[in-house]
Amino acid sequence: LNDKCADCSTTRPSWVSVTIGVFLCMRCSSIHRNLGREISSIKSIDLDSWNYDSYKLFKQKGGNKKINKCYESEKMGFNKLLKPNLKTDQFKLTQYIQLKYVEKKWYSEISSSSNHKKSKKNHHKKQDKSDEDESEEDESEEELEQQQPPHSTQN
Repeated sequence: LNDKCADCSTTRPSWVSVTIGVFLCMRCSSIHRNLGREISSIKSIDLDSWNYDSYKLFKQKGGNKKINKCYESEKMGFNKLLKPNLKTDQFKLTQYIQLKYVEKKWYSEISSSSNHKKSKKNHHKKQDKSDEDESEEDESEEELEQQQPPHSTQN
């Protein structure tokens, strides 16, 4: 759900990574800023102004559930016990975020045309999605639409 930080599950995230497409808490957003804009471009939901293109790019990514399904793939060895929480120290949280987004340690891209999920090295492709996968994506899109839109500017 988008009511929790994609990385540490802290409630009421107030930041987003526009390039990745996830909602983040303040603590995780500061780590994302250090990854560089080419990996994670950070915006405040309330404080920053948004143009239509930024909002559209962010919305197309799919939200926390869909993105975490790719970046925290159990097929690639992700274990939910690894997921940080509010009590995780800064060093471990930073390591986790770097492994997740920079090294893509547990990443598996979802593709609608082949049988397997693509690994980070693009060795495998996935077949048609099951009805369950499609319904999860529909739910994720509905959750995004229910989120209050960021403040926007005309550009």
